[in-house]
Formats: sequence, C-alpha cells, structure tokens
Amino acid sequence: MHSEVINPSGSNIYHRDWALNKIYFKLNHPKEYIALCMQGGKEYSNKVFVDELLIRPTSSTIYKPEYDAQNQLKQVVKNNQVIPFD
Repeated sequence: MHSEVINPSGSNIYHRDWALNKIYFKLNHPKEYIALCMQGGKEYSNKVFVDELLIRPTSSTIYKPEYDAQNQLKQVVKNNQVIPFD
C-alpha cells in the first residue's frame, strides 16, 4: 500500500478562488485500486470540499467546454485547468 499526504495550500496552480492539486500514482496490477481519504485542517476539521475531481490515465486529455447563459462558449477546461481566451 502506498500513502501520500497532499497539502492543498501547497498548490502552485491557482485560478480565482480555486487551486489545482495533482497526484500521480501507478497501479501495477489490474486488481489494485485507489482509496481517497481526506481530512480538513484544525479550523475546518469537520469539512472537506472536493470539486471537479478528475481521475484519468496520464496518456489521456479531457476537454470540457463551458457556456454562458446565452449559450456562447465562455471557456474551455483541459484536464481541469482553464484555458484562457485571448
């Protein structure tokens, strides 16, 4: 079993009030699995928020278009990172 502790405040990718944290892991056998356990800090010990969780093979790329209320393309998200429009 492999265990890793990630502190979200150590993220280096921020967008507004959102931070991206990446964790890389490798499953060595088809019967292996992952388990995610989370705990808030002392001031938030009873709350943990996870938004836009994406688990994918590193060889894949996931795109998600996002539209505004007028159905106009607002932005594109690639692997949970916003691609800014110029």
